[in-house]
Amino acid sequence: MTALNELIEFSLPVWPGKEEVTPQPGDLTKFVANGYYCDENFFGEQENPFTRMPRSECVGGAICFDSDVYRKDKKAFITLMKALGMWDDKKFVAFTEERGNSHIFCAKQMRLVSDFALKSVFNVIDREDLLPTQKITMPEAFWYFIQEETRGCDPPKNVSSGKLILTIIPPSIGVMVENSYYGIYRIWSRWPEINK
Repeated sequence: MTALNELIEFSLPVWPGKEEVTPQPGDLTKFVANGYYCDENFFGEQENPFTRMPRSECVGGAICFDSDVYRKDKKAFITLMKALGMWDDKKFVAFTEERGNSHIFCAKQMRLVSDFALKSVFNVIDREDLLPTQKITMPEAFWYFIQEETRGCDPPKNVSSGKLILTIIPPSIGVMVENSYYGIYRIWSRWPEINK
């Protein structure tokens, strides 16, 4: 299978030449509220999902599911992403972050930001046509993310290490429509916590 980094050109967390812009599109500690309206809560931590439902969009929020379901059927997964309002586009940038930073509670996460959002929300580009075109669409990028995060987990298997037997199972996957109007999406993997 083709590696995700061969299909997507990942961007630096700080946009070159726009270091003063706050927040940065690659700052994965901040979330973009859904909808067109911009107010003092437009950037920040997502709150209770019932109170943070999109005010001007019919889609949005987060969904978590067993990755084993959707990694087997690319067409069904892409259809689901489109139903959630994901742009079927190749003009976007991608940012990724892995566990190791104290503010994330997942194994790995990836944010996709449309050219429209880079210009209108983050103000880091002047012209949308200057961005390179990715090799795959946004929904396909999410599908490949799931493939990479679940590689080696099909089917669930036991791995023996001396007297200890571990069951290797696929991680759960979270998908978030940060802002469907501007085209900002996030996906992450999370492995089950094991009591020590």
